[in-house]
Amino acid sequence: MQIDPRLLVLVREVRLLGCGQTWVHARSLIPATTLTGRHRKLAHLGNRPLGEVLFSDPGMQRGDIETARVPLYSADSRAWARRSVFMLDHKPLLVSEVFLPPLLRLQ
Repeated sequence: MQIDPRLLVLVREVRLLGCGQTWVHARSLIPATTLTGRHRKLAHLGNRPLGEVLFSDPGMQRGDIETARVPLYSADSRAWARRSVFMLDHKPLLVSEVFLPPLLRLQ
């Protein structure tokens, strides 16, 4: 995100569940400088999906989606992950998601 490492960020972690299992682990990093003006609401989402807010925001732009296979519990266990930087009125936030094995078994 090209931000000062001394800058305060809000870290939001959620698990997306299906059929009683965790399918996706998501982690968002929202710099304090993004949590200003009309975007203050991002600090108080509770159970509201972040995507609902992002994709309904007219000032949102999504950067490139990066994908990778990441280690899970051991060197033998890997999962697909993606991340991208969203810009809200030119203010960044990073969303990362790891797609866990129970989700992939549904294919």
